[in-house]
Amino acid sequence: MELFVPSSRCWDNFNLAWLIDFVLKDCKEVVIVLLFVETLYAKNHSKVAKAENYLKLSLNKYTYYPVYQLFKNLIKNPNFDLLELYLCEMKAILILFTIALFLPSCQDESNDVEVFDEKPQEDFSKLPLNEYAKRHVESSLSILATEQYQLEIIKGNLDGDGKEDAIITVNRKQFAMNEATSSENPAKAAEMAFMGNYNYIFYYDGGLKLISPPIAIPSSALVPLKINLSSVSSDAYQDILIDYRIRNANFKDVFTVTNHTPRKIFEWKTFDGLGTDKTEAYTFEYTTGKYGPEKDIILYESTLEKLPDNADKNTYEPKVTKTSKVAFHFFYIPQEQKYGMLKNN
Repeated sequence: MELFVPSSRCWDNFNLAWLIDFVLKDCKEVVIVLLFVETLYAKNHSKVAKAENYLKLSLNKYTYYPVYQLFKNLIKNPNFDLLELYLCEMKAILILFTIALFLPSCQDESNDVEVFDEKPQEDFSKLPLNEYAKRHVESSLSILATEQYQLEIIKGNLDGDGKEDAIITVNRKQFAMNEATSSENPAKAAEMAFMGNYNYIFYYDGGLKLISPPIAIPSSALVPLKINLSSVSSDAYQDILIDYRIRNANFKDVFTVTNHTPRKIFEWKTFDGLGTDKTEAYTFEYTTGKYGPEKDIILYESTLEKLPDNADKNTYEPKVTKTSKVAFHFFYIPQEQKYGMLKNN
């Protein structure tokens, strides 16, 4: 596994949460160590507020609330001196590389850990789901009453327990634009289609009657997530198919729910290069699995509609036309709990 250790400049030049999500999406323990090192740096450079805000957004996603509280107390401790800072940084870096040596891949062992805290959430669960979702989302993401955001609830049978579950999507386009306006380079943020952690999903477990912490889907804030429910892992329940935009490309993630936890098992682009001379596109089909109950995923080469005049390549939804040529064939690997590609591809 190739590791990326962010430098102190990440605080000023990047959205560190987004950067870590792309590099170490599933290595939550490694992310914790990186957060630790960056938090210590921020503490020493009088960026306590920025460190605290970043930690809140990032750690909440992984439900490491005790760690968040530890870091929060640490960066506010006036007795935390430079020597202790240095020793803690060295210890954190040592832990980072120790973890790297023992992690077989970025698919960590916490896949089956439940996302819900042992401590009960604030009791909104007796409210109707739409009101419960609204209050939970605003509390989890620290959304102010003045912010306009988009919330959608998609209901389905997501874990096979006979109780109606739901996926809640949140788009914070206004927040992304306001954040860009107050940044040093608003034009660059607009050029990048306001990329970052502005699209989220929450999982509502109908059996537990609880909503999970937010799961960020790093993508363009200009386009809300598109959710479809389909039986991919099993005919007994539905999986979560998420479409999201990264500038002039579109990607699809497939999540399945295990032990009350949405877990990503597949991701691939549906099209790329919209508005350019070099494009690619694929049509997804789900067929009977050759090696197990999980369906195979077959991608057919497809043609991409040309971008109309005056259309925005970062938001326009083009027509994708399937051909008869198979581009890729994926099958589920139980040992890795994700999809792999057949060798003849």
